[in-house]
Amino acid sequence: LKSTDSTNDIAWSHAAKTDSHGLSVIAEHQRVGRGRRGRTWQSLPGQSILCSILVADACPSLLSLAAPLAVVDAVFECCRLHTLIKWPNDILLDNKKLAGILIESRTLSGRVISVVGIGLNVCQTQSFFAGLALEAPATSLAIQLGRKPSRNKLLRSLFAHFESWIDIASQNPDKLINAWKRHNRQIGSRIELESDGKHYSGTCVGIAPAEGLIVHLDH
Repeated sequence: LKSTDSTNDIAWSHAAKTDSHGLSVIAEHQRVGRGRRGRTWQSLPGQSILCSILVADACPSLLSLAAPLAVVDAVFECCRLHTLIKWPNDILLDNKKLAGILIESRTLSGRVISVVGIGLNVCQTQSFFAGLALEAPATSLAIQLGRKPSRNKLLRSLFAHFESWIDIASQNPDKLINAWKRHNRQIGSRIELESDGKHYSGTCVGIAPAEGLIVHLDH
């Protein structure tokens, strides 16, 4: 699509179809791209990879590990850059946000359907981010490389690695979890977090896919 409100919404419009598994929606621009907690994903036309992948009959909590690993692998394969995963949905490069993932899941006709939305900054300039009111610093592959990489190559790599990690998730979830841990920035570090309106601090010691981060609290 040249432009759409949200690639996730387009994917959901096909979710009731029995052959919808694997449907991928790609847009040059999103007018109201969604992030977590009601945030928006901002990007000018042609700057990012903006895609949503519809997945049927997969565990949403394992998809939340498979999707970031696919981004990590695609960025390394195409750009030779090492990225880190920040739970629950950020990919970091040079300690700056490079990509975000939003997974939405529903049960339709007895099947678990998930839409995996991925936004990856590819061609943005530093001046683009300077003009935004961001909660945390962001970057793009072009800024880090000094050139614009091919979005088509990145997208092909992303799809291939995502399909591979989905297969691994169904056959050997421990392999998926261990790979995610190796690329995670938070495990072993001190973190502060908010849950149900309360603030906590402690040391992240692991992850349970269904429950999230395991934190040894200070008290």
